[in-house]
Amino acid sequence: MSFCRGLAAMVLTLATGCRSTRPARPSVAFADYSAPIDTAIRLQRLDLGSDTLLMRWAADLQPAVGAPPNFAGHFIIRQWPAGFPVGQLLAVIDARTGRAWLTKADPMVGAEFQVSSALLVVDPPALVHQRLDDTSARLADLRALAWTRYYRWNGDRLVALDSGKVYSGP
Repeated sequence: MSFCRGLAAMVLTLATGCRSTRPARPSVAFADYSAPIDTAIRLQRLDLGSDTLLMRWAADLQPAVGAPPNFAGHFIIRQWPAGFPVGQLLAVIDARTGRAWLTKADPMVGAEFQVSSALLVVDPPALVHQRLDDTSARLADLRALAWTRYYRWNGDRLVALDSGKVYSGP
């Protein structure tokens, strides 16, 4: 019986050309991607190298100077608004060296992360619901685009792990 339902869902997906409508779920846990914490360090200076894109956002990265790590042991996540009503940019900064990476994760509403874990959850369901649960038609299109994405930081880039749609329906 479950095989038939699965087959029917697959045929419907292929026929309509739709992505999976599997809801976002905590498919991975922060504890599954533990990272050793270095609490003794603080970011001394930013090293943007010759990355002109990062230099464009230097003012948004600057508040990280003097901050302790908040992600993956010795890294700092900085996120700032880049759109209205939603849209953010997200950078990862090595607190030891000051090297920064502008990620392609581009949260719609935000991200969750922990200093003790290399897991980054972009647009977690609770945060998406908090920002987008509104009956206005203006947000209907945004709700359709809301996907939670899970990444692992490997030391110099994000590696995609899983994703799921936040709102059910078309």
